[in-house]
Amino acid sequence: MNEPWLILRNSENVGTMVDMLGKLYSKQATFGVAIVTYCSDAVIERCVRSITFPAEIVVIDNGGSPYVAEVLERVPQVPGRTVRYLANPVNVGFAQAANQAVGLLSGGAEWLLLLNPDVELAKDIDEIVAEMAEMAGAAHAVVVAGRLTASNGTAPNAKPLPGLLFELCRAVAGTSATLGLFSFFSHTRCSSPCDFRVVPQLDGAFMLMRKETFERLQGFDERFELYFEDADFCRRVRHTGGCLLATRVVGMHHAGHAARQARDDALAAFGVSRIRYLRKWWPLLGAPTAAACAILEFISRSLSARPEGRHARRRALRAQLMELLAPGSQTVLAKQSLSTR
Repeated sequence: MNEPWLILRNSENVGTMVDMLGKLYSKQATFGVAIVTYCSDAVIERCVRSITFPAEIVVIDNGGSPYVAEVLERVPQVPGRTVRYLANPVNVGFAQAANQAVGLLSGGAEWLLLLNPDVELAKDIDEIVAEMAEMAGAAHAVVVAGRLTASNGTAPNAKPLPGLLFELCRAVAGTSATLGLFSFFSHTRCSSPCDFRVVPQLDGAFMLMRKETFERLQGFDERFELYFEDADFCRRVRHTGGCLLATRVVGMHHAGHAARQARDDALAAFGVSRIRYLRKWWPLLGAPTAAACAILEFISRSLSARPEGRHARRRALRAQLMELLAPGSQTVLAKQSLSTR
C-alpha cells in the first residue's frame, strides 16, 4: 500500500440521508462516524459491519497491527455507507487522531458519532441514532450517548467528571472503587420520563453530537495523548449545553482491547494526561495534586502487585515527574507504528 490514504468503499451519496422519523424534524440528517484504531484488527470489522444506517465513516489507524486495512476491505458494501481509511505513520494519540477523522468528513455530515472500534452496535441502531439525534436537538443538549453492554453486565457509558479529590482517591483505591464512591448518577435529573437523563460525563466509546458543535468546541484537546480527552471535552460541553444519557442499549463494548495490547504505554500516558488535565482546570492546585497522585499511585500499585509490572510503574512515574518539571515535555505514544508493515 503506497498511499496512506485509501478509499475502501465509495458511492455517489457520501453522507447519505437518514430518516429522522418525522417526529421533530421534517428534514433528513446526514451522519459521519469517526473511529480511531490501535491494535484493532480483531474488532474493527464487526464494529463497521454493525453501522447499518447510511453514514460516511472515517477510520484513522494509529498502528499496532498491519492488518486493519485488509480487514476493512472485507466489509461488504451497504447502500449509502462509505468507509475511508487513513494510516498514520506514528501513533499520534486518540485526541489528535479523532480530530483528524472529523476533519476528513465531508461538509455534508450534520451529525457526528465518535465510536470506539471495540463497540458493536445494536441491530436497531438506525432507529436509536435517529431518536438520539432528535432528543439532542429538542433538548439543546450538546452530546448524547446510550448504554453499552459489557461482559460483566450493562455499562452506563457515563461517569463522574474527574476532579482533585477524585484523582487522589483513584490513585490510592483504583478506578472501579473510586467510580463507585463518587457516583453522580443518583443526583442527575431526568430529561424525559425514563428515556434520557443529564450526566456529568459521557464515555468516549459512543458520543453523538452535531458536527458543528464538535468544531465550535475545537474538538479534543490534543495535549491529551490518551485518557482525559473525553473528560476535558465534557467539561467544556457543560458551558454550552450538557450531556444526555439514553437508557436504551446502543451496543456491546468489548472494552480495553487496545489498552491490553500496550499496557506500559497506557499507564504512562494516563499519568501524563492526568497532570495536564489537573493543571488545565485547577491552575493553582493541579500540579501539587498531580504530584501527590503520581507518588500515591506508584506506592499503591507496587504494594498490590498490579499486573503491569515494576518496569511499567517506574516508567510511568518517571514520565510524570518529568512532565511536572517541564510541562508539555513528555510524548509517550509517538512510535513508528507502520515500521512492521
